[in-house]
Amino acid sequence: MKYKFSNRITTYIIIYDILSDDVRGWVSLANRRRAKISRILLEYGMRTQKSVFELEITSKKEFSRMIKRLEKTMNKHDKVYIYPIDSKNKKKIKRLGYEIETDFFF
Repeated sequence: MKYKFSNRITTYIIIYDILSDDVRGWVSLANRRRAKISRILLEYGMRTQKSVFELEITSKKEFSRMIKRLEKTMNKHDKVYIYPIDSKNKKKIKRLGYEIETDFFF
């Protein structure tokens, strides 16, 4: 995953999609990867939906460390998307509906 850290942007929306396979044993491996990716992302921010996180990362070192940990956990079929949110647009974020219960997942 190639991604350049910007000092002006500290908020990121991270979305992941971990592929499950019907082959026996793969589903449990995918669930373990999902759980591990969730735990990594929770160290940097909050879950906003089941596989969506809003993170605050303030240093290049912290950002690089997170990326390396995610890459180490993923397999070649998994996907992680990183969307930077600048401070101007961060103020425009609207949240509708109920707050997610963070203890519910994994």
